Amino acid sequence: MILHFSRIPKRVKLERTPTYLLTRGPYRFSRNPMYVAELALWFGWAILYGSIIVFVGFLIMGPLMNSRVIAREEHDLDARFGDAYHEYKSKVPRWFGKSAH
Repeated sequence: MILHFSRIPKRVKLERTPTYLLTRGPYRFSRNPMYVAELALWFGWAILYGSIIVFVGFLIMGPLMNSRVIAREEHDLDARFGDAYHEYKSKVPRWFGKSAH
């Protein structure tokens, strides 16, 4: 959150696609760290509660995020940032992995 707040201009315009490309912090390891964390929570809840229903929710959320939400966001980021986003995308995995740096 600190990384985001440090990049926000004094007047915030609410937009679906940000006006800056954040590549530091957890974004060095995943292009979607918030979604990784959300899925980790769903998986953890399924284990903690021993719930098949929560586990099924986890199994549904992953593909939905991947095919709908993230795909749309990547399209918007590509349109806004072009080559800078292509470079970032080539170095950092969609879900999780090692930084190319």
